[in-house]
Amino acid sequence: MNIIIVGHGAIGSLWSYHLHQAGHNVSVSPRKSTDLAANEPEMVSLTLEGSDTIDLRMANHHDFDHADLILFTI
Repeated sequence: MNIIIVGHGAIGSLWSYHLHQAGHNVSVSPRKSTDLAANEPEMVSLTLEGSDTIDLRMANHHDFDHADLILFTI
């Protein structure tokens, strides 16, 4: 399942981590589209306390067209 998490703060990070660990294709996006700058990294690393680090892709505007689920954690 293609999932985009909008707002990857504390709650968004928890959802992202666990959905990724469950085998879903998870991308993250900032809360504001203005935060999606041209120099934004394509990947973001996420580590929960006591867990392995995972790498998640930053979603772009075209990814929203192909998402099966969009979670707004703002």
